[in-house]
Amino acid sequence: MKNRILKDRKISIWGCGYLGYTSTIKFQQAGFFVKVYDFNMSRLESLRNDRYPDVESIDLWTSSGEIPKINVSKVSIASSIHDMFESSVHIVSFPSEDNEKRNLLKKLSDIFVENKDLIDEPLIIFQSAGIPRGIERDFIRSLKNSGVNCLYASAFRSDWVIEEFIDGNKAQVIAGYDEKALAAVSSFMDLLEIKYATLSSIEEAEVYENAQKAIHYTVSGFLNELSLSYPGIDIRRLSKLLVENIEPEEISAGLGTLKYKIANSLDHLIGGVKNENYFSVLKSVQRDNISILFYYCDLIVKKGFKKVCILGLSTKGVFKDVRLSPSVIMAEYLIKLGCKVLIHDPLFSEKEVLDILPYAEFLNIDKKAIDVDVILILRNTGFYRTFSQEDMDLKGITKAKIIIDDTGMFNNYDYSDETLYHVPGDGKLTELIEY
Repeated sequence: MKNRILKDRKISIWGCGYLGYTSTIKFQQAGFFVKVYDFNMSRLESLRNDRYPDVESIDLWTSSGEIPKINVSKVSIASSIHDMFESSVHIVSFPSEDNEKRNLLKKLSDIFVENKDLIDEPLIIFQSAGIPRGIERDFIRSLKNSGVNCLYASAFRSDWVIEEFIDGNKAQVIAGYDEKALAAVSSFMDLLEIKYATLSSIEEAEVYENAQKAIHYTVSGFLNELSLSYPGIDIRRLSKLLVENIEPEEISAGLGTLKYKIANSLDHLIGGVKNENYFSVLKSVQRDNISILFYYCDLIVKKGFKKVCILGLSTKGVFKDVRLSPSVIMAEYLIKLGCKVLIHDPLFSEKEVLDILPYAEFLNIDKKAIDVDVILILRNTGFYRTFSQEDMDLKGITKAKIIIDDTGMFNNYDYSDETLYHVPGDGKLTELIEY
């Protein structure tokens, strides 16, 4: 692919809105000859006559009021769609839908199918993320069914203004439909000297791109609620400190998000206001974090499993603290659903466990192997971290049908062929659902 790109240095860009226009500038700076096509004929005509972008676009695309001009002499503004297929790289800068909800990806896929005789396995890079799986559904599937061979990849753009794109140092996230496509798009990014991070699939990249914006939107909503709830506090000043001091490695999907200190902080914030209805985001988060515990319990019972072992009760390090313990919540709910629940925690005696959960059964795994269908590991403690593979086998852990490990600490052991090992958020929930 690298040799093919350098042979003619031609790139076809489909769409000349913000993404297409700024990409054209970038590729020209890197010495490439760009072919441009857009479904909006008036836009192409304005570009051809050096009247594009217009005043409205400039207002939307830049923070400084200045936009670099495309070198029109080094751009081929396609008068015929057939001209676009002379390139070995195609950049799809269209959004999935236009303002009238017309499916532009489907329209473009039809064009590729109609011109399949001109296509020789080019690299197609999508720059705009729509609904996850939309690229495969509306574009890739149509070409594959028609026998059109291409390499499909994504390099989604999340910049808002041209200065961020031209001068920014933020790495782009790329993905390929398969390994060959990923290698091709990686070579392309290397040629352009663009930093990038890699995801495992285009679908994952679509989820990432949308989730990134959703986090931004959700945090903004929470900060707005905070400003209404505490009107005397300068939330704008506070928000910068809040975001800067969040440690990314401490945030993850899982059942252990109900740590006492974190959950208690929500109660403190809500309890400090006169009208707690302002905090709809926090209340929703509280409900969601409880609901995921019930979801896993319901799924276990729905699959017909009747015996569950829970490893770990405490939520607070080496202290016997079970406030808002996911283990207690799940144990009580599983018992209510008719399951037999065994409990082990190295900090708690049999009497202490049964005082908390009188309808559960205490298990001493030093004396008796675990013989259950499902094991839930909900606490990361030194006692469990010292287990060897032999310990795991002798204690019966590796023989369970389902292991749901919220800590991830049992990830590197060998299990029986019938065992499904799952860490919440690891992408194996589908396997558990279909088990």
